[in-house]
Amino acid sequence: MKQFLVVLALLFSSQWLVAQKIAASEVPQNVKSTLVKSYNGKGVVWSKESAGYEASYKQNGKEISLVIDTSGKIVETETEIEKSELPASILEVLKTDYKDYKLEEAAKIVAADNAITYEAEVEKGEDTFDLIFDSAGKLLSKESKEDHN
Repeated sequence: MKQFLVVLALLFSSQWLVAQKIAASEVPQNVKSTLVKSYNGKGVVWSKESAGYEASYKQNGKEISLVIDTSGKIVETETEIEKSELPASILEVLKTDYKDYKLEEAAKIVAADNAITYEAEVEKGEDTFDLIFDSAGKLLSKESKEDHN
């Protein structure tokens, strides 16, 4: 199970490296239909990724992004959460291993198989990292924001 979560986290973090913003007209109808059926997203920004299409939008004041594959299946849902909503185990790791970093953003990520991971964006000076943790606080991946651009 642990190996699966690591592979899953690496898969999704690597998708950021190849994401390209695209016009809604370039998104297949079945992918758009999945978004409309599942969520009431307004002001959707679409990106093309290796796993399909990412729809990013705000709902009830929170940033949400869905990765939807070409068959119209939701692969991943990432929802912005309050920093304080991160599990205590993750907050402890951040306090210990990233004490000189500022926690900028937090998100809860739910995969298609309902596996849950958490993202913490931390920053110190020019260094910004996206850290992906499992629910127990184990660091699964660490990506520099520079790597995403």
